[in-house]
Amino acid sequence: MGSQNIDSGSLIVLHCIIHQEALCAKTINFQHVTNILVKAVNFIRSRGLNHHEFQQLMADIDAEYSDVKYFCEVRWLSKAGMLKKANDLLEEIVLFLDMFLDIPESRNKEWRCDLAFLVDITDHLSAPNVRLQGKDQLINEMFSLIKGFQVTHWVISRENSLILKKQSPRSRASQYQLHPPTQ
Repeated sequence: MGSQNIDSGSLIVLHCIIHQEALCAKTINFQHVTNILVKAVNFIRSRGLNHHEFQQLMADIDAEYSDVKYFCEVRWLSKAGMLKKANDLLEEIVLFLDMFLDIPESRNKEWRCDLAFLVDITDHLSAPNVRLQGKDQLINEMFSLIKGFQVTHWVISRENSLILKKQSPRSRASQYQLHPPTQ
């Protein structure tokens, strides 16, 4: 590397630093939420007439968004965007699908809470992954981002554990010990 006296042979090129986070996101098992949303979104998007009618409904009611996003398992980072948009448009999606399908879960408060949690957690997991993508990133910046993510995750876990302990002295969270991330 010339004038900086760095032996370029000792540099390591990392190709896939984000795969650990991708695997973490895939271990979240909320199939009871995602299966229903993917079915609803695919019903809207996969049929041209349905898709056009849905877009027309969004325009007629001046909805925040004009369309829903497709979800593709191969591009798992799209899951956070699809879930957020579907959650934001849930009332409109249910209104549209009531003409074709019955989705009883959409009226279930617990299912809606699970959806809101899933939207938050997938957004939390995908944000650092999006920032880690791309060329010409320095490893120290990527390392700092991952360490910041770990610390944030630890703080959130610790706060949630304390909240659960206050709610119930026999909570399952009291079984686990949380340790701060290593330096």
